Amino acid sequence: MGIDRLRALAVAQTAALLAAFSSPSPAACSSGRDIQVSVRQSSMGCAIEGRFTSPATPAQAWKVLTDYEGIPSFIPSMKTSRVLKRSGGFIYLLQKSRAGAFLFHRTVSLLLKVKEVAPEAIDFSDISGRSFKAYGGSWRLSPQASGVGVVYRVRAEGGLADGHWLSELAAKWTATSLLEGVCDEMRRQAASRP
Repeated sequence: MGIDRLRALAVAQTAALLAAFSSPSPAACSSGRDIQVSVRQSSMGCAIEGRFTSPATPAQAWKVLTDYEGIPSFIPSMKTSRVLKRSGGFIYLLQKSRAGAFLFHRTVSLLLKVKEVAPEAIDFSDISGRSFKAYGGSWRLSPQASGVGVVYRVRAEGGLADGHWLSELAAKWTATSLLEGVCDEMRRQAASRP
């Protein structure tokens, strides 16, 4: 079998496995709503948007999103999440995580400058430049009749956002895993407190 054919087979198998395993489980979010993740690649990098609806109250959802040091307990890929300081209305957060899919992983190191607008928005940007040329995003919460709507957005350049075919797959896998962990933790909070 030729090298080109082996590469094509490996790409097809990886894509099939990713499609099979990256879809959120039906129970990931209560009320049977799936987590939706889209990834767009451009010459400016990668843009990710994810959303779901949780049965949690806005206060419960806010508590989960702002539990910065507790994140590793419900996001398996997060190895470190530590508040370094709170100053001038910002939170400085050191995070290290594993990003990627299957055998293709790398450690991502971020020093996030976080701005909270309680109880509906969190904006963040990396000020270290270690793993990405540029990295920033937000979380948005909106009350709904069935709980709370959650929207997560990230824009990244460099690193996993380099435009290579694997980067889109890895970004979708990583974002879906992150949102499943957050959604599951919100569901646990909702179930434990009426």
